[in-house]
Amino acid sequence: FNFNKTFIKYHNTFMKREKKNHTVCQQSIVLQHKIDRQQEVLKEASDTIMENVNQTLSLAKIKLATTDIHQPEVAETKIQSSHDIVGKAIIDLRLLRNHITEVMNEDEEYNKNSYESGTGDKKQENA
Repeated sequence: FNFNKTFIKYHNTFMKREKKNHTVCQQSIVLQHKIDRQQEVLKEASDTIMENVNQTLSLAKIKLATTDIHQPEVAETKIQSSHDIVGKAIIDLRLLRNHITEVMNEDEEYNKNSYESGTGDKKQENA
């Protein structure tokens, strides 16, 4: 009789651990998938932004390279246009940096709140 009780207790403890391990593994897989997807999105965004900035700055470079200093009015217009283009590229990069920082902060806050409210890893540790 004691053997059966001990066995059942051991079996139940073992099954609880297995269930917890399975849950942790599932969460790990889901989190890794999310991380992979976020990395893909950031890489795609980074590539697109770098291409756009490169095109914008290349346009400014072409405008400056084709400026005829013997035509001051035309040259002034091209230089001002190039200045505006470079300024826009700088603003776009700053906005991008701010957006990425904002997204990362939101993600950190979400993870912190999930953990503190028990919907994240902390809850699973107590399961």
